Amino acid sequence: MPIRNYGISWDRKTAELVGLWGKRRGERAVYFGDQIGIYTLEKKGKVVYVGQTGTGKGASINKRLVYHVKKKGRKWDSFSWFGLRAARPTGSLIRTPRISMDTGAIIKDIETLLIALLEPPLNKRSGKYKHMLRYRQCVTVQE
Repeated sequence: MPIRNYGISWDRKTAELVGLWGKRRGERAVYFGDQIGIYTLEKKGKVVYVGQTGTGKGASINKRLVYHVKKKGRKWDSFSWFGLRAARPTGSLIRTPRISMDTGAIIKDIETLLIALLEPPLNKRSGKYKHMLRYRQCVTVQE
């Protein structure tokens, strides 16, 4: 179960203004700028780029997005991300985990990621699993 949380189609300009803050109903906002994992860049709802952050020193989704704003800024307007670091109730992320998984669990996570991102009309199952929590983008710092 490597994917712990995710955000779908977050607005690039909002992220530039308030940072990579996300929230679930009734919970404290979480800063995801330091998250590691997989992300997509999107233009008008269509995926135009897929990337990963790596796990090296200083690796983060925020650093990759800043790079893409400088290099490809007008070519994308939103992004989605799928993170490996779980969120604490305090609003911070846990340290980068070591992961050992069952093959079936990996396959379910990949399926869930693709269903969440692509929303294929013929899929009857939502692709939701309890360990993968969706976060909505905060549009103000006070949320």
